[in-house]
Amino acid sequence: MPMRMLALIFAILSVAACASTGQNLPPIPPVTCTAGKDCDAKWSRAVAWVSQNSGFKIQVQTDSLIQTYGPGEPDTTNLAATVNKVAKTGDQYEIIAKIGCANLIGCTKEPRAALTDFVKFVGGI
Repeated sequence: MPMRMLALIFAILSVAACASTGQNLPPIPPVTCTAGKDCDAKWSRAVAWVSQNSGFKIQVQTDSLIQTYGPGEPDTTNLAATVNKVAKTGDQYEIIAKIGCANLIGCTKEPRAALTDFVKFVGGI
């Protein structure tokens, strides 16, 4: 098969994959919390979720950032995560997660579904 044909097939599959990932769906809202016990409990659950669901170990863990190693190699399907706790107004915070992998074909779990699970688990829903 000529190289041009392979490139065309790859391009079509890439577009189809993007179209099927729900990119037109509304964004998943972040977890919100109030400073103190509420944020402490939710942040602890965020650490636990990342530890249990990422295909990579946690590289950085502070009181406002959780970041895993990875995704690294372009063919890995393991999920990597970055979670930030961001101050909003007064004593309110948002816990915002970015989850994904480096594989163009797919991840061990679809990132949007993983993010939905993260929000439910961390938010205590």
